Amino acid sequence: MVPLEVVNALANLAIAIDFSTGEQMDEDWAVQVLEQMAGDLQMLGPEDLASLSEGFRKVSESYREAEVRQFVWELPSALGLEDDEDEDEDGENTDLD
Repeated sequence: MVPLEVVNALANLAIAIDFSTGEQMDEDWAVQVLEQMAGDLQMLGPEDLASLSEGFRKVSESYREAEVRQFVWELPSALGLEDDEDEDEDGENTDLD
């Protein structure tokens, strides 16, 4: 099982990168970092991938802003860790509310 502290750290890193402006961080570099993180995480075994995905869903509940909660909830799919089965046709999470 992936510790929630590790999941939370990964979520916070992804939030900082994704929600930064071009003035704060070079956008090409930010994309490259997220792609590298996704590639590394995709190398995990099935049990760890499932644990990580579940962890992102759990820690998403701790964020106050709906946009950030949704972002963290969708991280497993965005990082290529699982299928998009928990989203509706508009890409919205159907299990958050």
